Parts: sequence; structure tokens; C-alpha cells
Amino acid sequence: AISVTPAYTPAAVSDAASREPARRHRGAPIARGGDAASVPTSPAVATTVKSAQLDGSLEAALHAAAPHGPGFVMLSFANSALNDHLINFVAFATRSAAPFVIGAVDRAAFTLLSARPDAPAYLTPLATDGFSLDGSNQHSSGSWKRFAGMRTGEVARVVNMGYSVMHTDIDVIWLRSPEPYLMCDGLAAGDSGEHAPGARFACGPLLAADVAVSSDNMSPGRDTEGRAAYSAGGTFNTGLLFLRPTPRGRQFA
Repeated sequence: AISVTPAYTPAAVSDAASREPARRHRGAPIARGGDAASVPTSPAVATTVKSAQLDGSLEAALHAAAPHGPGFVMLSFANSALNDHLINFVAFATRSAAPFVIGAVDRAAFTLLSARPDAPAYLTPLATDGFSLDGSNQHSSGSWKRFAGMRTGEVARVVNMGYSVMHTDIDVIWLRSPEPYLMCDGLAAGDSGEHAPGARFACGPLLAADVAVSSDNMSPGRDTEGRAAYSAGGTFNTGLLFLRPTPRGRQFA
């Protein structure tokens, strides 16, 4: 049996200082277009991406995001129709210092991202095939199903390369890195850390999960109290889907 946990991810829900909720971005973006001057960047990421010389391959993008090899990585996908969302995602993911890779669904999106010093990106199979989404947001459309199938395959590909993958929709704003909670290591997991044993958001129990998925039930407090019993009452939402490269995690992917 595969351990599947509907998981609340504190990093995606509350900021370390303000505790303000994270949100899916709707309407006018915070950083518009390609205005790099308005987007915070991480020197470490910028240096890595430059030296990696992105060539459109997944391997080069992963090396730029995680130069020390397989570990934790966030993975998202978008085409150039969502340029504003792309810029926002890069801005906040970079500021959170979470390693991330963006799969470009068309060549224009890759051109935009690869020109930046802070956006590890690669060409997905749909981009190399010249695929174009038809604009429909109906999940029953053939265009969407082809995109969803590609996305699922690419997540499985990265998991099978040994990475713990947080698949995240491009319209999610990350206020902090989810890595300390999901991987349960470092100072946050120590005896006096935010995710220590006995803490409200202890990370230890999540280590038993090969797969974790978000739910459309949106109360972090009730989720923490009810755990899977609360989340299972809603609709699972693959806008946040976490997979570990365990044998059962790979099988699920």
C-alpha cells in the first residue's frame, strides 16, 4: 500500500514574519512582464543558472536548481500565455530560496526564462513538439488532457531521477521554502525548531508519506487537528502534489 497524505504545507500558507496567508494569484501580478529590476533575485541561484548554461534539457535545469545533485526540488509548468504568472512565481520562489525548475510548455516561455539569471527552465516534450494549448480551461478538453499527461510524465521522470518533487501550479505564491517541513531536516526539525516533535506543525509524521496532496478544504487549523480525516472530506487538488523517490513513491508517479 502506498502512504498518501493530504498534507498542509505551512510554508505555502504562512509567512515567517507576518503570518499572512499565501494565495493563488488572480488579477494584476505583483511584478509585471519582464521587469527584472522589480523582481528579487538570489545571488546564489543567479550564479548557478549562469554557469549552468541552460540548453533546454531537464538535466541542465536540475543542475542549475540543485547543483549538489538529487534532493528536494519544486517543479512547475507554464506556457508564454502565462508570462505574468511566470514572473511572479520566479520572484517569490527565488526569494524563498527554494530550489525550483520550470518546464516551459512552449519555446517562447523558455526564451523568456532562460534569458533571466534566476529561472532554471527547460523545454518540455510539448515545447519541442510545437504544441499549443487551445486556451480552454476545461479539464475534459483534449488540449488540457495532453498537457496534464505530459506534466504527470515529467514529474515521474524527475522522481525517478532520485528527487523529492513538489509539483506546484504556476499561480501558487510561495512565501517560504517548504523544504524544511517536507524533508524534515535542518534546524526547523531540531528539538527547538518550528517543526520539532510535539510542535503544532511537527514534520516527523509526514516522513511516513510517499505521496502528499493538497485538498480544497482550506482551514490549516482544522487540517492540523483532523489530519487526513478533515482533508479527505474535500476534493484533492493536485495544484500541490509531493512525491518522494521511495519505491512506493516512484510506483505512484
